[in-house]
Amino acid sequence: LPILQFNKMFVMLPVMFAARKLDGEDPNIVNMLRIAYAVMQVVCVSAVLYVYLKAQAIKDDKVVYVPPAATPFADPNAKKKYTEVAYGAHVVSTARSLVGSTLFGVALTVGLHVYKGMVVGLAIQTVMGPLNL
Repeated sequence: LPILQFNKMFVMLPVMFAARKLDGEDPNIVNMLRIAYAVMQVVCVSAVLYVYLKAQAIKDDKVVYVPPAATPFADPNAKKKYTEVAYGAHVVSTARSLVGSTLFGVALTVGLHVYKGMVVGLAIQTVMGPLNL
């Protein structure tokens, strides 16, 4: 059986169109968006922190070979140089980067909302946040 992957674009485009229709001047709508965004991000950050704590509990010293991060404009036919890493350390570093990127996204969205009063980003990230986990 082929594995079907979910395309986030089918969710993001309708959410973007719907979010633009929101009345950003109505304080009641803005407060509801803030509450929904806060609840969703607390759930997402809690899930990511749980994964990080579970990753720290892994004490496996098996060696795994990790390919380098993909770079734009790289030769697709070039020979990949794998890095030898302990499995536990690799899982912890991957979980740590997930925590960092999640918190950076929250800070960026909240910063844009506070600085520019942008409510569309709150609406979009409220729906798209769980899909990015």
